[in-house]
Amino acid sequence: MQATQYDIARLTGLSQATISRALRGDPAVQPDTRARIMAACAELNYRPSMGARILAEGQRAIIGISLSRDALPTDRYVTILHQSLVKELGASAWGIRLLAAEELEAGLPTVGAVILIGVDPDDARAHLCRTTGVPFVAIGYLDGPEAFRVVPDDAAGARMVVDHFHRLGRRRFGLMSSWGLGHGPAMSRRADAALATAQAHGMTVTRIDALRDVTATLSGYRTIWRAPEALQSIDCLFCDTDEHALGAVRACADLGIPVPGQITIAGFDDLPGLSRDLTTVAQDFPGLAQSAIALTAEAQAGDPARTVTVPVALRVRGT
Repeated sequence: MQATQYDIARLTGLSQATISRALRGDPAVQPDTRARIMAACAELNYRPSMGARILAEGQRAIIGISLSRDALPTDRYVTILHQSLVKELGASAWGIRLLAAEELEAGLPTVGAVILIGVDPDDARAHLCRTTGVPFVAIGYLDGPEAFRVVPDDAAGARMVVDHFHRLGRRRFGLMSSWGLGHGPAMSRRADAALATAQAHGMTVTRIDALRDVTATLSGYRTIWRAPEALQSIDCLFCDTDEHALGAVRACADLGIPVPGQITIAGFDDLPGLSRDLTTVAQDFPGLAQSAIALTAEAQAGDPARTVTVPVALRVRGT
């Protein structure tokens, strides 16, 4: 027999109203309460009915997911974030509609809110949502009027990396930055925090701007391959994405530079399946998705806009 919300209420000792609000993503439900409810759902193998929710709430129960026009099929970060959103939305019985950037205007009337992935500071999609009155949440940094935003703690993650290098006794800091490639303000925050922390530790600093290439991994490889003189002045290297860091590790191997013996390397993101041997800063992809969904409910309710900063963690591995 399929489990019901009544079964969840009986198992958790909570009211059915609380169960229902939690499964709708209502931000009024405390995180620990929601965690209890989701654990009970898993134990009972409960699957909320998306169809029933859409019948009850109509268009408001459908959330659009919009990728930026510049998002590439090879962008692992965007892919993983999209997968996390789909999983978390499905677990809470939201309807889901993928809205391509070029089709966003036509698709907005069919959804109750939109989650924007890969935003630019002055994102045309955010302007379109504002002018049409469709609630939206941005995963990333937006300028201009207040908006609901979810961001990882980019600055804290960069500081963790440099502090780690310093604890290892490294004193000649290198930064490979992709800010010049137009990768957005997150990269600027990572770079600024890393440089400030290195200077506070009294480390020498060498900045290496990433070259534009077909993929970020190739960019990291060719940037290091073409900068052998810079490698002589550093004993640690922070790359602002895992893919750049993995390219740098491969280039060092081909140049005969031991990693982490001569140069220790770290990235940022902790991409599942790709970064298992890389020292990196782990983003909480489910946490980003859950926060975005909770803010979606607030945006639909007309609550004041706010930004949620999701914590990150350092993962020390083989590089």
